[in-house]
Formats: sequence, C-alpha cells, structure tokens
Amino acid sequence: MTALKDSPISKASNAVSVESTALLGLVADIRAAVGDPTGKLMQDELVAHCRSMRSALEKLAAAESTGDWGQDFGCVKAIARMGLSRPNAQDDRGE
Repeated sequence: MTALKDSPISKASNAVSVESTALLGLVADIRAAVGDPTGKLMQDELVAHCRSMRSALEKLAAAESTGDWGQDFGCVKAIARMGLSRPNAQDDRGE
C-alpha cells in the first residue's frame, strides 16, 4: 500500500488535485470580487459581466480624464447601480 502511495502516478495525481483546488479558490475569489460571491452566474455570464465592468470603468476613466461627462454619464449611473468604486480613491486625494 505504501508503494502505491509513493508512486510517481500518485504524486502526479496529488499535484493535479492541489492545483485544481487552488484554481477553484481563485475563481471563487474572482466571483466575490465582481459581485457574484454565491456563484449564481454561469461561466460565460461571469466573463460577460467582467467585460461589462471593464468597459464601464474604462468609459469612466476616459470621462474623468477629459472632463467630458456628457455622453458617458450613463456609465456612471451603471457603475453606481453595480455598487462599484474606484480602487484607492482615497489615495488619489492624499488621504
């Protein structure tokens, strides 16, 4: 029994299991970070949600840098509805 436990196949299987567990943890952390802590979104929906968030944040950054909030004001409302905030916003003000 010990020989099987220490075999190269057993060691490789354990390495795959550890890596799989770490990757599942990573996906859970990403889900929580984007507002899906219970995993209700399917994977394709999760990816689409992340893309949507990225797009909205890029529009917000562009509007902020140019001072042109006219046409992009809708994205600010969308971000507010998602409950997002800029990372380290306090740091930008020197607080």
